[in-house]
Amino acid sequence: MIRKSPAASSIATQRLVLRAIGTVAFGVGPAWSVRAESLPEALAQALDSNPVLRGARADFLAVAAREDIARAAGQPSLSLAARSERSIGNRNAFSDPRLIRTGGLDVAVPIFQGGRVREAVRAAALRTEARAERLRGEEGDLILEVVRAYLDAMQRRRLVELRQGLVTVLRDELATTVSLKRHAEASRTDVQQARARLAGAEAQLALAEADGVAAQEAYRRVVGHLPASLEEPPPLPDLPAAPDEAVDIAIAYGPEMAEARATAQAADRAYAAARANRLPSLGFAGSVDYGNATGNVRGDHVDARIGLVLRVPLFQGGRVGAAARQAGALRQAAREDVIGTERAIVSQVRTSFSRMRAGRAMIAATDAARVADREAVKDVRIERKAGFRDTLDVLDAEQELFEAEAAHVAARTSTYAAGAAVLRAMGRAGDIAAPVKRAPGAEPARSAAAAPSERVDGVKILREGLAFDLRSLPKRAEAASRLRLEYETASLAVVAARRLDYDIGGLARPG
Repeated sequence: MIRKSPAASSIATQRLVLRAIGTVAFGVGPAWSVRAESLPEALAQALDSNPVLRGARADFLAVAAREDIARAAGQPSLSLAARSERSIGNRNAFSDPRLIRTGGLDVAVPIFQGGRVREAVRAAALRTEARAERLRGEEGDLILEVVRAYLDAMQRRRLVELRQGLVTVLRDELATTVSLKRHAEASRTDVQQARARLAGAEAQLALAEADGVAAQEAYRRVVGHLPASLEEPPPLPDLPAAPDEAVDIAIAYGPEMAEARATAQAADRAYAAARANRLPSLGFAGSVDYGNATGNVRGDHVDARIGLVLRVPLFQGGRVGAAARQAGALRQAAREDVIGTERAIVSQVRTSFSRMRAGRAMIAATDAARVADREAVKDVRIERKAGFRDTLDVLDAEQELFEAEAAHVAARTSTYAAGAAVLRAMGRAGDIAAPVKRAPGAEPARSAAAAPSERVDGVKILREGLAFDLRSLPKRAEAASRLRLEYETASLAVVAARRLDYDIGGLARPG
């Protein structure tokens, strides 16, 4: 008589849990909050209310005001002065206290100032342009920070879900092992190993939950509120096909390069303004004075003057020469900064582009690993029932399946973040916040895990651009196939002998 193993019912439960773990995809999972939130909504909230960005916008207005301040030095000026005095000394019986009232109107019109005002205005305008580009870069940095916080919050939630599923599986495995030990089909060591793995998984779950709280707080810091149930982020805008193209766009239109160039041009103008302080200045000046006196001597008088004022610097203690040398040194520093900024951008773009390509390939690799690990878990469980495997083999297979699932989630997150970093360097970070427009009737873009063509492209890119041997990827699948073949051969012998007390009907694989 063939009797059924007590672990048969628990294996079905474990398989259901494994399927649940395997279906945790990008944007899928139980909601932690009531309202779903999309990435464009989070970006709009951050751009509108982030205090760091609002402070940067206020700083830009302060810098922009310097242009008007510099221009005012070359504009006419008009001033009015009035004065009233009463004399209370030297009084006698024949006079009242004397009251004196005076007033004056002065006007000054600069005619020639050696070009220093013109150069100062140009320098201020270029500094305003540089600060505007820096503000654009700060907005891009905030967008990239929100994207990373959004993705990190999603990733941490999924890791918590994965670890919860692993803990459930290990608890069921412990119960199965204990049941097998009661029927003399498992040893005490198997039970202790299952308990140790369960305790370790529970500890890692607690740590993952703490990391999830940290990710939520980081999200609230940049967006302004805790994350809701986050939707799948929209597809990134079209990216260049090659890193050289991305580098060219970043150098031509990136905010860092634009800021560095404007700063260097402003330093040139500031140097010219400093040298112009050595030149004479010419201006028009006029004044009208009025006086009125009461007392023992009464009378009014009006005095008007008009003329030209010429000022020629002769000796200023070396201040002008020192200011010119300082401006020259700052000009040289700004020019060197342009070169350094360009090198940094090239390195940043190439690094982000390489990570993006590697991430696409890793999505394909981890997807293949997930498929192989799922098959391996099924086969290891069957082989343990046949006596070819022990509890430790099952625990190792479960751990490898979890690691493959977690690596797949991390690969999707890092790939999206790397693509966003490329857009940020190119000066197109704002495209991430804009909704993606599709042609009428066009199908929405599928994720990399659901698009076989994208996986093939990712593998092709990895083969061509990275020193990575993809031939090692099918090893797990090949090993599982070999084990399956060995098991089928052994199972035939078991069936023929009819000596083992196992559920032979449950050993056959579907299909």
